[in-house]
Amino acid sequence: MNQIKKEKREVKEAFIRELFMKYVMYWPLLLFLLILASTGSYVWLKYATPKYEATATILIKDEKKGADDSKLMESLNITETKKIIENEIEVLQSRTLIDKVVKSLHLYAPVYIEKEGRDISAYDNFPYRIEHSNPDSILNSERIYVKLYQKNDKVILNGDQIVLVNQWTNSKYGEIKFVPKYVSQAVSFQEPIYFLLKKPRVITREILENLNIKTLNKLSSILNIRYRDEVSQRAEIIVDKLIDMYNQTVKDDKNTLAENTLKFVDERLNAVSKDIDSIEKLVQSYKISSGSSDISSQGQLYLKNVSENDQELGRLNMQLGVLDQLQYSIQSNSSGGLMPATVGISDPNISKLMTDLSDKELEYERLKKTVAENNPMLSSLKDQINRIRP
Repeated sequence: MNQIKKEKREVKEAFIRELFMKYVMYWPLLLFLLILASTGSYVWLKYATPKYEATATILIKDEKKGADDSKLMESLNITETKKIIENEIEVLQSRTLIDKVVKSLHLYAPVYIEKEGRDISAYDNFPYRIEHSNPDSILNSERIYVKLYQKNDKVILNGDQIVLVNQWTNSKYGEIKFVPKYVSQAVSFQEPIYFLLKKPRVITREILENLNIKTLNKLSSILNIRYRDEVSQRAEIIVDKLIDMYNQTVKDDKNTLAENTLKFVDERLNAVSKDIDSIEKLVQSYKISSGSSDISSQGQLYLKNVSENDQELGRLNMQLGVLDQLQYSIQSNSSGGLMPATVGISDPNISKLMTDLSDKELEYERLKKTVAENNPMLSSLKDQINRIRP
């Protein structure tokens, strides 16, 4: 047994010795690669810009997922449009919405500090917010150096143009303004500071590359928003502003729907009021002409029948008016998702078709504001509308 162990140990030692002799001749190369890897790691850790991640979650009332509202609440909330979680993700990631965030936060004018051989973002430390009067006209600029004064009343651009703080100033870059903002620790006046003017769509593209929006799971209607940025405070502000802009978009859609609904209801009330006045005048004229103020019971029965016939005639006329409006609204294709109410129409098929068509058109109009015309979801909704409308 000891002899076998000794032979195994000798074989193992021989293998190690052979392996060592095989690669020992390459030790200069191995040492060089080790030094190169260590140096590269040190440089990368020293000069690489770290990125911070901000997260948030929002609840979407999806018609296919999550808990449904009760029928009573659904009937009361007539301005609530049906939502699909995939559509809301497209809206949140749309260039239109991100572009609004960029312009609202003035992200098209990032500020940097030249420090220790690299450029560091001065978003947290620069005491001014740089605004442009017309962001859509911005052209990508070279570095625009800024010199600050301790009095905080003016800055100098590229060493020759004096710009007063909090006032619009014409420059070769357009009309710009330096707006004071609170910073916990301002940059020193000796450090070279510069800012860039970038097209908003360039910043929009950069934000979309670092933005990730997805559901927590397949059955969930909760969206998880993640955004990565080299400045932690800016990452949080962008996520908050994105949610604010999304909520504002939803609110604007509800206000538009409510305004159109009230307008239609007022028009229908005026039309019905005119019909009722006309019917009452006809009844009054008939009573006067026939002397129905003092008639026999047979005459009263006849008058009752006439009144019922007038009411039925008025009801049929109202239905015809509603159908005429429905026909005009569908043929003109100008409803914008808001269809006339089918008040008085007893056919359930008409009501169901009009509800489906209205929902699809409202969803189409809402998505059209935030996504491109060739978006597959938009095309699918258009095909459904074209199948329902005939």
